[in-house]
Amino acid sequence: MKRFWRFVVAGAFNTGLGYLLFIACVQLGMDYRAALAIEYAVCTFIGYALSRFWTFSDASEARHTLPKYVMTYVLVFALNSIMLMMLVESGLLGPILGQLLIHVVIVLTSFLMQRHVVFKRTA
Repeated sequence: MKRFWRFVVAGAFNTGLGYLLFIACVQLGMDYRAALAIEYAVCTFIGYALSRFWTFSDASEARHTLPKYVMTYVLVFALNSIMLMMLVESGLLGPILGQLLIHVVIVLTSFLMQRHVVFKRTA
């Protein structure tokens, strides 16, 4: 349970930072899809450092976990992009509110993938 709460704290920081970056980019007139790509490009590596060294306290070398982490975030980014495009292009929500709601699904997906794939402990 401690790991989950550490993920919540680190994730809240990283997600908040990314969301603020996303909002700033959209408010400056950038297309929401480009803003999402920038959010992920910046926050993937911040999130990796937080996850590896604090949330999951993984002692393995980065060469083992970093590729899996990046692949996880490529998949999470794809899921996020599809969901956001569906909400925005259908006219249901704008990109800023849509992205805020999507974070609920993305955070849970990210935690499960990191816990069971990226930083999975082997006996």
